[in-house]
Amino acid sequence: REKTGLPVTASHELSAKLGGPRRALTTLLNARLISMIDRLVAATEGFLVKRGIAAPLMVVRGDGALVSAAFARQRPIETILSGPAASLVGEIGRA
Repeated sequence: REKTGLPVTASHELSAKLGGPRRALTTLLNARLISMIDRLVAATEGFLVKRGIAAPLMVVRGDGALVSAAFARQRPIETILSGPAASLVGEIGRA
């Protein structure tokens, strides 16, 4: 990462709990999602800048937790199912 500036996905950083095949698949999916989330985050950050909004961009994880845009760019696999999670968290916040 530091030498090339290219995204790198390492399975041990994603999960030590999964077995070999599942961990490999998770790593592959994460690697494939990096470019998509990178474009989405960049577009969203550009949108905020154009409107003069100076706030950190946070992304919802699949478990409903908020993470930084930088974290989401490195581990986009964590954002899977974030839509339903965000809906649930939003509804709980309204109650």
